[in-house]
Amino acid sequence: MNKKLIFTVIIILLSNSIIVPVSGIKNQLSFNNDSDFNKKIEFYMKLGHMPSLSACILKNDSVIWSNSYGFYDIRQKKQASQNTIYMVGSISKLFTAFAIMQLYEDGLIDLDDNISNYLPFHIFNPNYPDVNITFRMLLAHQASVADSSISLFLFFSLLGYPIDWLNEFLIPGGVIYNPRNWMDYPPGEKQYYSSLGYEILGYLVSKISNQSFERFCENNIFEPLNMKKSSFYLSDFDIDKIALPYYWIIGKYLRLPLYENRNSAAGGLKSSIHDLSHFISVHLNNGVYNGTRILNKSSIDIMQTIQYPNGSDGFAWKFRKLSDGRTYLTHNGTLPGYHSRVSIYPPDKIGIIFTYNQNNNIFGREKIRVIGKIEKYAFMHIEMLLFDKGYSI
Repeated sequence: MNKKLIFTVIIILLSNSIIVPVSGIKNQLSFNNDSDFNKKIEFYMKLGHMPSLSACILKNDSVIWSNSYGFYDIRQKKQASQNTIYMVGSISKLFTAFAIMQLYEDGLIDLDDNISNYLPFHIFNPNYPDVNITFRMLLAHQASVADSSISLFLFFSLLGYPIDWLNEFLIPGGVIYNPRNWMDYPPGEKQYYSSLGYEILGYLVSKISNQSFERFCENNIFEPLNMKKSSFYLSDFDIDKIALPYYWIIGKYLRLPLYENRNSAAGGLKSSIHDLSHFISVHLNNGVYNGTRILNKSSIDIMQTIQYPNGSDGFAWKFRKLSDGRTYLTHNGTLPGYHSRVSIYPPDKIGIIFTYNQNNNIFGREKIRVIGKIEKYAFMHIEMLLFDKGYSI
């Protein structure tokens, strides 16, 4: 009760400190007045401790609004732009699902195939060894695979284990095996968000295509979509153009070192708002980008459909409710020092993207501190503002 009271008081005090109150946004804010709109965005940035933020709104097949705010390098006062590079974390999973659907369209897999048929080893939940794990289960987080984000980052990023060591990580008796990688229920029974599951999918892409997952995405997604500022490797970028990661603590921004996230399929993508808009455009336009078909409409429809009656996910896309009851599709990207969001409402062909360079919610763990709740409050209101502006244009 005390935490809720403190949170409420802080919000009220901060709301009264700016010209436009937090409440009654639609009544007091002209969404066609960029000055008013920018003030509101900047307020929520301050509330959420965001050094910089890049955002855009899409309708149909084009960006109808975009802007960037703040400094992606605080000390050097480098202004963010639509080409500033951010680590977008788990938004990478949308690209992994897209890659799997490309293999599906090429007739190389069936979504309900046993994934072990495509691997040099047999993957199974040791608690239910006779139940097959399928592509569909992994894509919809139904494979009874645990999340294991911290372990993945430790072994495959910090310690540099090759992705071929997934068998040592997943199979009992493996050198780095952990029984906590598996849930205590059979594949297909329940939904449980799993970064490890998407790393398995990335490994499958590499084995089926006979090229690395990263190269497959470059050849089949980045190049066709003219995503020239997207990669899984820091070495592909001018380091001075990458937003620096920050951690807000004790009233100050603590700069974190730039780091490589080698869990590419689960969360390793680096990209710009400009590039991400090309990818999201495909999802709003039935698989077409700039007049060229990248994926069939039927595949886009599958990705944007809840797959299991006991679940709430399509293929990477999560289904959420807007305040007016409409269902939209979304995905977050969370890494130390970074936070991103993509959301689409396919019936109206509208989408929003925003990303920023501060996050002290390490490895996606839910914070119970008041500061964490305020940052979440700011994050959600930026999403609301972008959707509302999109509908006003």
